[in-house]
Amino acid sequence: MKIKKSVLLLIVLVICHNSYALNYITTAESISWNGAYTSVSEGFESMLYNPAGLFMSPSKYGLNLFGTYGFRYYNNSISTDDVLKLLEMRINDQNATNLLSTIIAGMPVTGFDMGFDVSLPNFMTYFKYADFSLGFSILPKTNFTITIDKNLFVYLFQELSLQNELTFKINSTFFQYVDFNFVLSGRAKTLEKYMPVEAIYIGLTGHFYLPTVFVKAKLDESSLSAFAWDNSYGLYGYRVKLKGNIQTNMNLIITEPVKATNVVNRDLAGFNLQSFVTNSGSFGFGVGFDMGFIVQFNKYVRAGFSVTDLGFIIFPQSSRISADIYMDVTFDPSSGATFDFTKISNDLISGLQTSVNSGGETIAYEFWLPNTSIRTGVGILPVRSRYFDMIIAADLSLSDLNRMLIGDYPTFNLSIGMEINPKVAFIEIPIRAAFNYNTQVNAPSFSTGIGLYLGPVEMEIGVKGLEALIKELGAQEICIGLDFKLEF
Repeated sequence: MKIKKSVLLLIVLVICHNSYALNYITTAESISWNGAYTSVSEGFESMLYNPAGLFMSPSKYGLNLFGTYGFRYYNNSISTDDVLKLLEMRINDQNATNLLSTIIAGMPVTGFDMGFDVSLPNFMTYFKYADFSLGFSILPKTNFTITIDKNLFVYLFQELSLQNELTFKINSTFFQYVDFNFVLSGRAKTLEKYMPVEAIYIGLTGHFYLPTVFVKAKLDESSLSAFAWDNSYGLYGYRVKLKGNIQTNMNLIITEPVKATNVVNRDLAGFNLQSFVTNSGSFGFGVGFDMGFIVQFNKYVRAGFSVTDLGFIIFPQSSRISADIYMDVTFDPSSGATFDFTKISNDLISGLQTSVNSGGETIAYEFWLPNTSIRTGVGILPVRSRYFDMIIAADLSLSDLNRMLIGDYPTFNLSIGMEINPKVAFIEIPIRAAFNYNTQVNAPSFSTGIGLYLGPVEMEIGVKGLEALIKELGAQEICIGLDFKLEF
């Protein structure tokens, strides 16, 4: 019976794996730096990490028309190595109890947190003038996160009881939006007169956020209990009570084409989807700003600080539905039986039919941006010559500050990275490697990246999650980025 529980865990992982999250997805170059970028970012990357660095760029003009493509997956408890071990144990019919116990013991008290983020394709451009630089970018982003109560895993895999009922919580958010931002960067020459430094760069970014789809689902005061199904065979099942709500908004630019079709113009077990979509179709918008500075103490040392994506999004009109759903789920791990998904689906629809008021309620909804970050870092440039450059950087940062509103913890990041850049004539080949510890993932991470610069044409690839190649470690976070850009 213990072996079969690993199958249930894998089912949970597979279901959750097809989902979206957000932390440090920007460009391939910054992915290869693994977050150690506040003090050394220039050009396009500065528009996302620290706007003060835009004026540090040696180029006069930049265009990222062909796009930056970024992908990030993370979870805070199960590494790629753990998944491979579970699959191997399943194939060899081995007992996975000890491995499952180790995974659950290492799971943070806040629960199993996972998701992924996709950002593509991004349009970015900037101009550098004598006294200031201007930048503009359009960044489409999609992310999904889900947090599952740790007690649910303990109950299912370690402490199953026919007498005790478990109360648990699950939170999930799906979010798509487009970020339009405008950057102004220059030097604080007045301050430079009174400080013994080489230069002080400052920058400010204004954001306009256009959300397209927002769905927030919450299960609160839900419960799970086991019951004897057929004692003669030792079979049992689960009795599930789901209590929660779904908050949703789809901007008019999305809902009008949808409402023109017949897809949602129907009732689902008495629940009117047309009404629900119509009520959620208001014009949502948001505003925010970034600010930052970089102090160049001398030709070898610099320090930076930035606050990014400090802002909010509001929906003047959104739909919310609440439901109480009761259902019995029969499952027999000892005999190899599986969930009856048809019955679960029917029970779920029946629960919605009896629990949900048609159309839900229409309310205004406002939320703090999930990717607000505070960063500080230092950069050392021990070598900077005509044929070879070297940069070493380290960062400390806090992100996901919105989690504090629900009593959760923000994400702490420690990053250290290095770049070496051999140069021959108009050809440069920057090579990077970096280390990061991220409390959202709760594990160390290693990254690398390489670029090929042929004059103004620059190509980059960045990969985070090299620990997936290390046995007994594995990766809990994987990022991949590709860039093709022009800088003159």
